[in-house]
Amino acid sequence: MSGAEYTGLCPSHTIISELQVKRMTEEEVFSYLKMKYETRFTWRMLLLSEATGYFVRELKKELGNDHELFKNNIYAIANNETNDEVLYLIGDMHDGGGIYRIYHLTYSAENPPGYPRYMEFKGIEAVRDFFEAKILIKTLKP
Repeated sequence: MSGAEYTGLCPSHTIISELQVKRMTEEEVFSYLKMKYETRFTWRMLLLSEATGYFVRELKKELGNDHELFKNNIYAIANNETNDEVLYLIGDMHDGGGIYRIYHLTYSAENPPGYPRYMEFKGIEAVRDFFEAKILIKTLKP
């Protein structure tokens, strides 16, 4: 068996173990979450052609073009189909790392300080873990 060794645990534990061993790409993360959680996972990965388009322009408008964030490359990776959240990659799209931020867009050029709000993650695995935790918390609520 490549990746993780068989531990005698149920198959889902073996899958989780393999995910922890192998560094995942964004595509693999989104495919894994969509397959595992089906309609409970409401994010849509954007096409590569959309990575520097509409959602990046909207974020720049909301933050202001002189914002320090834009000294770096920024790419829109995915958007949540049920609200105004967008996942961005800040840094080099091909270096295998980078900082990820989920911004909750306001669709307004005039925002109070601290808006639009965001959460920051170091690596796509941290994003995956956040998505899974959020889905599981919603599932546990009565």
